[in-house]
Amino acid sequence: MFKKKFKVSILDEKWTEIQRNLSLGFIPRIDEFILIGEIYFMVINIIYRLEPNKEIFVVVKKIDNQKLLD
Repeated sequence: MFKKKFKVSILDEKWTEIQRNLSLGFIPRIDEFILIGEIYFMVINIIYRLEPNKEIFVVVKKIDNQKLLD
């Protein structure tokens, strides 16, 4: 009923921003897959920044969709 939404920023392996302030109902775990558009990403790391304001960064690696189908 009252689910908390988390604002996260998605970064690639080179720390380039893919999406900012993405609203998620959960924080993904390491080695989970995220589908953004039609591209799958695997979560590599989660970074929490507590000061001066709370931010959550999810570092991901692009996955070849063909590998997932095999």
